[in-house]
Amino acid sequence: MWTMLFSTMLSSLLFGASLTGKEPPVPGALELSILRVAPPNSIVIEVRNASSAPVRIWRESNSWGVARWRIMRVREGDAVLFYQVPTDEFTRNVPGFDELSGQTRVERVLDLTAAAWHSTRPSDINIRAGDLVIVFYDVPVTDEAKRLAVWHGAIVASSSVSQ
Repeated sequence: MWTMLFSTMLSSLLFGASLTGKEPPVPGALELSILRVAPPNSIVIEVRNASSAPVRIWRESNSWGVARWRIMRVREGDAVLFYQVPTDEFTRNVPGFDELSGQTRVERVLDLTAAAWHSTRPSDINIRAGDLVIVFYDVPVTDEAKRLAVWHGAIVASSSVSQ
């Protein structure tokens, strides 16, 4: 029994496998695309699991998954950063995740008028033709991510806004 436990622990340390038997997140598995920018305030993005293995991502209904999106708008060389701030208090905070099977795509709308979005220039939250939009999804590594084999890292996509 001790031999099996030691072997499992050694494997976990050397190869990144968790003690729960879950595989660690696949490096480079997630890709981010901007499908369209809908001026004045919405960006439709797609997160894609490019691997054949399932990938877990945090739900935004807990502290591990909330406020992970950032958007930079560049207009005539001037950059403005939009970032999320949690707007809800968690009465029960447990690490929940969704699993994207291999080659799965998830679409979502980032609406800059939602209460969670803030800006380095609050009076200027619009997007218009000619802007460069850069979207970041940034999920830090945590003990829970390691234990539950949830994806962590950063992905980015950009798009120039057309007419």
